[in-house]
Amino acid sequence: MKAQQKPSKRIKKGDKVIVIAGNYRTMQGTVISTDGLSATVEGINIRKRHVKRQGDTPGRIVQREYPINVSNLQPCTEEGKRVKLHVRTNEEGARQLYYTDGDQEILYRAIKKS
Repeated sequence: MKAQQKPSKRIKKGDKVIVIAGNYRTMQGTVISTDGLSATVEGINIRKRHVKRQGDTPGRIVQREYPINVSNLQPCTEEGKRVKLHVRTNEEGARQLYYTDGDQEILYRAIKKS
């Protein structure tokens, strides 16, 4: 039996990411969904699936995105620059993800407690 996988805290639905390894390296997209250690990214890892006809609908070829491992993804800015996220705690005790740009710290997003 497989051990339960913890979901990634750094990559969530709606984040803009860049692929850092694999066939789709350097491509960017927005995360559609996450499940454990895999994430589905818009426009990345598109596969064709041949669907049989059902009743009156004819058979067709459907293109859809398949999940990619989060270890092959890295968050990026809106301009497409890769960033390394760090964790800090603010004055209220909430945890936040931030990255540094030169000498200034820029807030990426807050981490929700689960």
